[in-house]
Amino acid sequence: MTIFNSNISKPLNFDEHSKYIASPELCGPPAVWGNFLFLGDGTIVTNKSYNSQSVMQLMKLDSVLTQYIPLSKFVLSAKIYSMADAGNKILLAQADNAEIFKFIITKENTIEFVQANKQSGPVVDQLIVGGSRNNSINTTIAWKTNHNLFINEELYFNDVTSCCVIDNYLIFTKLTTMYFWHLKQKKTIAERKIERGSKIITTVFDSGRVVLQLPRGNIETVVPRILSLGIVSKTLNQLSYKNAMEIVRKERINLNIISDNNIELFLNNLELFLNQIDNPDWLCLFLNDLKNEDFTKTVYKFYYFNAQQMYPENFQIEKKVVNICEKLLSLMEESKNKAFFLPILSAYVKIGKVEKALAQVWKQKYIENLNTDTADSLADKGLQHLIQIVNVDELSDIALGTYDIGLVVYVLQKSHSDPKEFLPFFNELKSYDTNYRCYKIDEHLKRYQKALKGITACGEAKLDEALEFIKKHNLYALALKYYEAHPNCYKSTCLAFGDYLRTNNKLKDASIMYERGDSNMQAFLSAKNILDCGRVLFLAKKNGADIATVALSLVPLLMEKGRYDEAYDLQKSYGNNIIDGVKILLKGKIYNKAICEVRLFQADNNDINLIDSLVLPELLTHFQLLEEKLLEDKKTFENYKERLLEIRKKKLKQQLEGEDADDDNIDECDIISDTTSVSRFTNSSRGTGKTFRSSKNRRKHAKKVLSLKPGNKFEDIALIDALYNLTMKLATHQQIVHDTCGALIELQQDTDASALQELYREILVLIKNSLDEIWIPELMTAKQLPTGLNIDYAELQNEQRYAMIEPVKRFKPELKIFDWEHEILRLNP
Repeated sequence: MTIFNSNISKPLNFDEHSKYIASPELCGPPAVWGNFLFLGDGTIVTNKSYNSQSVMQLMKLDSVLTQYIPLSKFVLSAKIYSMADAGNKILLAQADNAEIFKFIITKENTIEFVQANKQSGPVVDQLIVGGSRNNSINTTIAWKTNHNLFINEELYFNDVTSCCVIDNYLIFTKLTTMYFWHLKQKKTIAERKIERGSKIITTVFDSGRVVLQLPRGNIETVVPRILSLGIVSKTLNQLSYKNAMEIVRKERINLNIISDNNIELFLNNLELFLNQIDNPDWLCLFLNDLKNEDFTKTVYKFYYFNAQQMYPENFQIEKKVVNICEKLLSLMEESKNKAFFLPILSAYVKIGKVEKALAQVWKQKYIENLNTDTADSLADKGLQHLIQIVNVDELSDIALGTYDIGLVVYVLQKSHSDPKEFLPFFNELKSYDTNYRCYKIDEHLKRYQKALKGITACGEAKLDEALEFIKKHNLYALALKYYEAHPNCYKSTCLAFGDYLRTNNKLKDASIMYERGDSNMQAFLSAKNILDCGRVLFLAKKNGADIATVALSLVPLLMEKGRYDEAYDLQKSYGNNIIDGVKILLKGKIYNKAICEVRLFQADNNDINLIDSLVLPELLTHFQLLEEKLLEDKKTFENYKERLLEIRKKKLKQQLEGEDADDDNIDECDIISDTTSVSRFTNSSRGTGKTFRSSKNRRKHAKKVLSLKPGNKFEDIALIDALYNLTMKLATHQQIVHDTCGALIELQQDTDASALQELYREILVLIKNSLDEIWIPELMTAKQLPTGLNIDYAELQNEQRYAMIEPVKRFKPELKIFDWEHEILRLNP
């Protein structure tokens, strides 16, 4: 190659060692041209230095591409050590004193000096300006042969063997790894392994290639995924979908990125997408790859980490596939382009409408059968395509589900199935009427609800088979809906449903079903078993039975269930003996109602005094038993409370005196909860924590811990549990005491009523005043158990004592007190 000087008088010679030897007229003493910068459009800037000066030469390749023509030169009174292209016709040069010079190439192809900046950084072997070529200078990168990499004069990385800048990434290598450092985010966002000692020679941004030289000398080209994604993103933003598709297929990038790069932009340009992607196979691949996932936030988030995804209004990523497929289907079907036939099938399959895809194929087959001139069957291609993307067995079942035997045979023939396996079955189906054939097909496909609709449409002719099918698949409720227009079938189904409900102990519903099936006796017995009195009497009357006899037969059954009010109502309505009715109320301790009924009866029968002979003795007996029970519970509460306070006082005294409150050895299971797995040393041996997994062992453990036996190590825990249970029990007596006192007042037994009310009031006051003494803050505050190697097991034991109590019992019980007292009995207002 021949290069001329600025006077175009004598050429420059280029030897085999890539050195330009200048003529004496141009350069003075012999010097070496270096720091070649290729600026594009065949333009090169280079320089040579001698005698503390440097000459910068701007040259351009001639029109026939045979030689470089010198355009201009600039002489700098400093030795240039390295140069860099900053873009926008701007050059940077670093002198041997680390000073940075800035130059600009004018429109007249001359080099003009702009400014000089004194740098504090070192003189470097390679100077790079980072950032997009369309932006202003933002990052200066320098690399020295001692493997230090500087960014804006600050040392960032060591052990760097080579580096370059492409787009917004600084790519540099270390011994075995290539790193991608984002210039704006100032962080490493990707890396990849390389052969040991490989170095970067150059990069090709348009194709995302990085050229490496391996230690043994050979050249290797790699295409990092992050650079490929940059090219794909730029191409997609330019709406060049065909080029983007070629890149993603070549680089094996997931095709979802075509839509996910900018979903709103993609959906707004679907027609352009279809026009550019003229290969139907590519469209099928794209549709088959679609997933309800934003790949810019999952698989490729390392590249799109700072990107703002744009979603259309009301767009949901969970419905991305359906949204894209439906819009593409609308455009492809509207175009009526046969090239879209296979993509249309793929789109239907992707959104789960395989039956619709089969219908498209069958329709096309019908058209081709009418047109005998069709040489290449599009329907056959479509069916083969479906067989490839859908399991053939599933496809044949879906075809069978259309009830079109011809379509099923067509699918099975193209799937190379043996005709002996399916023809007998299809011949059998053809012999049935339409409804029964649909039933048989749906039953074969296990679509039982659809099968039920088919067989119920056959009416009474297939009733027995239908009932067996209903029982087998528990479709009673749906069968009743389908049989509404067939009275006999409806009744038979009701009876079968009633048997099923009775077997599952749902007797009320069973009674209703039996009644609808005209089996009144079965309906009566089912209602009687659950003591549905109103329904029993209604069905008894419907069956012509004696209602009074039936009603009185229910009275003892209701009393056994504790339903004394209902039993009394039946006795009163259908019995003739008032005494029997009053006894029912007295047995149920419904004294106020008993008194009322007796008084109403005695108003017409003055000769009988049932109050003194029947009601009062029962009431006084109940009063005495209730009073004794309350006194016993009050005493028990006071004793438990006294014992608890005494135990706490004793423990506190022992702690103050520095004694071990529990100096005797105990089983570790008594202090370790079910979920604790620590171990401790006893005086004799080391044990491990036990667990109580079976319900029997848990009950046994709880009984041991909550024993109220004096001297039990956990007597205080047992007392708290017992006091909680006793408190809740006594609080529920409000209604009983209120009603009993009211009955006593009605019979003028004010002394007894006042005594009972006062006793219960004292009990409630005692409980309220004792709550703070029993449920102390230490008990109600949950503490974290000690952990680690150096565990104080004495502390662990104290903390876990309260963990043995049920959580609800560790807090003061909430007493719901209503106005239970009678004002006329208040002795101390």
